[in-house]
Amino acid sequence: MASILRSTIARAPRATIGLRASSNSVHTFTPAGCVPMYAQKAIKEADLPVRETAWSRERDAMRDHAPEASELWRKVTYYVALPCVIVAGIWTYKKETEHAAHIEHEIEANGGSPPERVVYEYMLRRTKPFPWSGNQSLFHNDKTNIRASEEFGA
Repeated sequence: MASILRSTIARAPRATIGLRASSNSVHTFTPAGCVPMYAQKAIKEADLPVRETAWSRERDAMRDHAPEASELWRKVTYYVALPCVIVAGIWTYKKETEHAAHIEHEIEANGGSPPERVVYEYMLRRTKPFPWSGNQSLFHNDKTNIRASEEFGA
């Protein structure tokens, strides 16, 4: 049977790529050429030598390299990226806690109200209203942001 398969492969056209319908079967592209689907399984079982090409060598190299690369990036994620995110989170929490304590100190030193802020002409410019009601940004916070006047151009 192997000799019949070899002769089928030798006679098969090499330029066919992808799937095409013929009168009696469907052919697919393989490294050995265009082979009918019913013969594909028999070819795999017969363990025929496959013609080695640059494409097949590159594919095999990628297949061999993939587990090593995957393991490398898993280690980078767990042993480098995750600790960096944790350290950055701790550092940010510490800085924000200091900042909140400073703001509270300024409010206490000013008699219970935040200190007066200087509003420059380039701040809070509006040419049209926001899509939501009001003249404040979506992330406005009355404790930390200056309140814009209700008319535009303020």
